Amino acid sequence: PTFTATACMCSPRKYGGQAEHDSFTSLKACGYIVAFATGYRLRVTGYAPVTLFISTRRFFLAMMQYLANFAFLSQDINYRMIMKAKYLLLAVVTIALGACSSSKKASVSDIDGTWTIVKVEGTDLEGDPYIGFNTTSGRVYGNTGCNNLLGSFDTNAPAGVLSLGNLGSTRMMCPDMTTENIVLEAMAKVTGFKKTGNGYALLDSDGKIVAELQPRYKEMKARKLDGEWQIVRINGERLPSGLNSEPKLIFDAEQLRVSGNGGCNTINGSYKTDGTSIEFSQMISTMMACENMDTEAALLNALEKASKFGTLPNGNLGLLDDGDRLLIELKHK
Repeated sequence: PTFTATACMCSPRKYGGQAEHDSFTSLKACGYIVAFATGYRLRVTGYAPVTLFISTRRFFLAMMQYLANFAFLSQDINYRMIMKAKYLLLAVVTIALGACSSSKKASVSDIDGTWTIVKVEGTDLEGDPYIGFNTTSGRVYGNTGCNNLLGSFDTNAPAGVLSLGNLGSTRMMCPDMTTENIVLEAMAKVTGFKKTGNGYALLDSDGKIVAELQPRYKEMKARKLDGEWQIVRINGERLPSGLNSEPKLIFDAEQLRVSGNGGCNTINGSYKTDGTSIEFSQMISTMMACENMDTEAALLNALEKASKFGTLPNGNLGLLDDGDRLLIELKHK
């Protein structure tokens, strides 16, 4: 966008070898005074106004520089009018810069990577639905909370344009298909996207937000693993009631040891980290038999597959596999 502004250039009159400042002793430099055609039109006797057409960003940067070294004006201009124009310009600069920043459309390359689908049409989702974009190959991947997502998108699409109408999924049946149905219905409506804080919003053809995405996980320092963590979900499912013991993991960041309980037996082992990578090894457990051993078996299997760790959008700890699938969600106690 461009703005039309009226500007007057002035120069100090020489008097006795000194610039004549009149009553404006604090105004020392010569520059531009800009008045937008909204009630303040400054006129300098002897100088004709000049209409400027200049790009938004360059114009505002120039004006901020000139405001820092405000122009000397002759006594024909009322000082109060000068100050009003100055504050008006500052207000316009602030508003316009905000508008320019917020209106900039996101590029397709910006959404590269894996994102957690945290909301659909303003409603929080159960389970762990996520979607990923490979902006090199144009591949879409992810999970609805039950089945895997697959599809493609146009990597050459204009900024802010994204079509996900041709997504497919595997056909596995899960006990609760509610989240999957909500996600698939929302993805079919997507025609665009925009930046929102730390994530992105997927938009329909009317510009309405149909889904909100947050980074799959944020990097966590290895020392922050230290302590006791309650296991909240395994493979996206909440834990059943009636377990013999509370499933938990306890990390010893100094000794690089991990212990805990799988809901029946005590488990012990070691781990090592490198950046966001994590590897569990030498995991052993006691051999007590309990009525429900499925949770414990799922936990040990998940620990074997875990290769990444980080902070989830809700602040909990996540242990993920190589494909960014959330295996174990834990809450610090």
